[in-house]
Amino acid sequence: MKHFIYLVPLFLMLFCANNAFAQKVEERRLDTQARAVDAISSVYVLPLTVKVNIVKTPGAEANGRIKNTIHLTKEEANASLHGDITNIRSYGIFKTAEKFNVDVIVAPTFIYQTSQDGSGYDLTIIGYPGNFYDWQPATTADYEWIRLDQTRLTGSKEIEPLQKKK
Repeated sequence: MKHFIYLVPLFLMLFCANNAFAQKVEERRLDTQARAVDAISSVYVLPLTVKVNIVKTPGAEANGRIKNTIHLTKEEANASLHGDITNIRSYGIFKTAEKFNVDVIVAPTFIYQTSQDGSGYDLTIIGYPGNFYDWQPATTADYEWIRLDQTRLTGSKEIEPLQKKK
């Protein structure tokens, strides 16, 4: 019982001391929201039309068609071009146009196959080399062709009437 009498004041002292040193914690928060109005600009481009001149290049067939084979290593085809046939074809057209110093390869066809030695792939591009000339703003008559081409690209079956905006 003697120990109990000594322990009670000790517990009371600890309890009071603990409450004396306890600090009041105050938490404040602020949340705001603002709406920013972005500056949006629209660009309207006047369509252009251009003519293509099929050029005669050295090494072309009698009808003007050229044939160019590009060798791609497996690393170039798979890493650089991601193994995507669309990227490979675009790269082939670019390199062929660069080789023949022309703007475009008209009606290109492609042969893509593993090379004979198995070290990579051979991409053969066959087409007609051409250069652009006579750039002109599109006329009203050209707009129907432009709309038809957009319909072909988007896959939409509907052709909406052309309305001239003022």
